[in-house]
Amino acid sequence: MMRKSFAIALAALVLALGVALTPHEAAAGGCGAAAAQAAAQYGGQVIGTKAVNQGGRQVCVVTLLIKDPTGSRPASRKTVTVAAN
Repeated sequence: MMRKSFAIALAALVLALGVALTPHEAAAGGCGAAAAQAAAQYGGQVIGTKAVNQGGRQVCVVTLLIKDPTGSRPASRKTVTVAAN
């Protein structure tokens, strides 16, 4: 029952933020919500997540694809580290 509630909450967050996550990204060590938040903050699309232990605490390394708003440059990758949820 708890998994179903989490899945529903995650789906609602994704819809609210307008960010699409693959099932792999959503399940990557509880980094789904953190990845969606990072994507919304930087205006990018999540292309990878990884949960890691850094200094005794769980963090998520999120890789984003950020498109150039003018379209004159190719999209760039940005990697950010955020606290795991």
